[in-house]
Amino acid sequence: MTAKTTPETAEVDGGKAIAPPPLWWAVTQIGALAFHLPVSVFAAGIGAAIDPYQATLIALAVSLCGLLVYLVLQITPVRPWQSLMITSAVLLSFWHWSASETSSVLLRVFWVALLVAAAARFAENRRFRVAALAVAITLAALPLLSMAISAYGPGAAIAFSHDGFPGEPEVKPDIYFLLLDGYGNSDVLANIYGFDNKAFLTDLEQRGFDVALSATADYSFTHLSVPSMLNMEHLPEHLASVGFRGDPQGFRHLTEAIAGDNRLVSWLKDLGYTYIHGETYDATNDCGPNVDVCLPSPFWDYTTEYLLDRTPVGPLLFPVHGSPATSFNVMRIEQMSRWMRDWGAATVGPEFVFIHLLLPHPPYFLDGNCEIRLSSDLGGTRSDRGLSTEVVSARRAGYVEQLECSNKVVTQFIDQIDPDSMVILAGDHGPESFGQLAADVPRWSDIEIYERSGVLTAIRAPAGCQLSLPDDHHLVNTFRIALSCLTSSPMPLLPHLGTS
Repeated sequence: MTAKTTPETAEVDGGKAIAPPPLWWAVTQIGALAFHLPVSVFAAGIGAAIDPYQATLIALAVSLCGLLVYLVLQITPVRPWQSLMITSAVLLSFWHWSASETSSVLLRVFWVALLVAAAARFAENRRFRVAALAVAITLAALPLLSMAISAYGPGAAIAFSHDGFPGEPEVKPDIYFLLLDGYGNSDVLANIYGFDNKAFLTDLEQRGFDVALSATADYSFTHLSVPSMLNMEHLPEHLASVGFRGDPQGFRHLTEAIAGDNRLVSWLKDLGYTYIHGETYDATNDCGPNVDVCLPSPFWDYTTEYLLDRTPVGPLLFPVHGSPATSFNVMRIEQMSRWMRDWGAATVGPEFVFIHLLLPHPPYFLDGNCEIRLSSDLGGTRSDRGLSTEVVSARRAGYVEQLECSNKVVTQFIDQIDPDSMVILAGDHGPESFGQLAADVPRWSDIEIYERSGVLTAIRAPAGCQLSLPDDHHLVNTFRIALSCLTSSPMPLLPHLGTS
């Protein structure tokens, strides 16, 4: 008598072999596992700094690699369901290779081998197969659900004024806004870092700058400080804290303000200015629709680092520069060094140029001459609390060297451009050698607030433009002061609200 066969079983050499996984099953399981970590990043609120298109490309590439592994295994003696489960184990291991940063490579290899062996051993158990698919879908679906709830849930309204200035400008000079990330004022540099920045500030004064020696930031974070400066007003209260991550709609408004949807750009474009915007290495400073000329960021940037740094390919991403931030800075320094050659005649009419240089912000891999020197003590985009005295001293010395690099770059840039142009130099916040970012702002000590609040501010106005920059300047008033001297009706200054 001939034995009956079903789609689930077939006679092979006298024994029963399970039918191979349906195509939809394999693609779903591999795709879900390939996308689950990028999706989780967005759901956790970190996605604000991640480029969604680039993250999608990376996840698609991982999916294709997973399918390739699956197909290669299909032409080996490994059975079909084992091929799919081994591929799944490899994808999980890829994304979570460094889940424990303290474990050795040998231990990680052992755990991966154990996971692969378990996947192969139980692959043909129906319950195991169903559970593996359910886990894969859940890993991707739950973050997607969380994102949908956050995106369409109630969010506090945010309204920035785009009203113009009360008076017409008497002159329309080119305007350059150079944002130096984490550049402290002279008081902070002297009192905490033991560094006298007088030579650079004197050079600025000789080039026609007014310098505020004790300027302070109104907010302690770039994504708060910069929108406040560009809109020339204080932020809505619900956004003026690190709690903004609970309001994705509010954060979107902040990033849109940085990208060009702000009062300053709106007013200048109405006056016929061309807006040139330099992106940074993360998605919080991409070029928005109001940008006329975009200086794009490199592809290998923060998104690449954040998603791939803790995978087996992480150490291969930035072997020369050490981090995407340093890679970006090297590119931006080179760009600024040949500014007039490449961009001096890029447009007709007045220009507003916004260039964000990620210096002297960590990691501290550039020395005073802007040459790369890598060190484990100088890495990371922020400091931690509880570091040894030696490491803190090394990081402060690294900060000073990158500040000196910043000074060289800025001086060289200023000497290229038209001396009748307006130039605004500003830090977005001060440095953070005490590991402030490891704690919520209310837990910061007085000296931590003092360090993070003090910022460089210097403005050069065109000839005939009377400018008065007080020593105790507050960042929210930067463009109110800078542009009021161009108009017949100066804007009133806003009070300082304290640092958030």
